Amino acid sequence: MISLFICAECTVVCWTRTNDVHGFNGIPHNITTLEECQAACIEMNTCVAIDWEPSNAAGMTCWVVRWRYTRNTTKTGVIVHYELHRPCTG
Repeated sequence: MISLFICAECTVVCWTRTNDVHGFNGIPHNITTLEECQAACIEMNTCVAIDWEPSNAAGMTCWVVRWRYTRNTTKTGVIVHYELHRPCTG
């Protein structure tokens, strides 16, 4: 599995998308769009990734993850993990 991200400028955030992976200890949010989920993560200083699960039966589609390198392969085909890369500094 290869993940690739490209940042054109230091003022943009970038996301690395990985299918069939979820972060441990994600905090569920009642959010209905991927863009809103990503925005919620960006606003939190401690957020490093999100898990997006649009077909979750309980209605929780957005999970905010605060610990990097704590992910697990799911093989379910429904969870997509987006790792956040904040803008560079300096």
